[in-house]
Amino acid sequence: MEINLKTIHQDMLSLRKDIELIKKAIIQEEELTDWAEQELAEARKRTDNISHEEVKKLIIEK
Repeated sequence: MEINLKTIHQDMLSLRKDIELIKKAIIQEEELTDWAEQELAEARKRTDNISHEEVKKLIIEK
C-alpha cells in the first residue's frame, strides 16, 4: 500500500472529525432521563454489587 500526502491528509481529516465528536460528547451536560435516573437509583440500592478490583481478579483468573 502506497502512503502519500493525500492519504495522510484524509486520515488526519477523519481523525479531526472523530476528535470533535468526542469533545462534544464530553462537554455536553445533558440531564439524565427519568428512566436513567430510576435505573441508577435502583442500582445504587443493590447490595450484590462487586468492586472494580474484584472484577479485575475474576477476569485475570480466566
